Amino acid sequence: MRKVMRKRYVPTSYNRTMRQKPQRLSQESLTVEEYCKEMKMALVRANIEEDTKATHDGFTNKISF
Repeated sequence: MRKVMRKRYVPTSYNRTMRQKPQRLSQESLTVEEYCKEMKMALVRANIEEDTKATHDGFTNKISF
């Protein structure tokens, strides 16, 4: 039922925006805990399921040394 309702009433632009959010998220003034929480929420909202290694790789790719 949830999938049907989402498909019917949620515009495709919302889904596209939610999928882009984890890629655009940056830590800036957030603490590490807050940043991790935001990233997890963004992944849940985008309906993205990743294994632990993929998530770790996504975090480390954003870090510039």
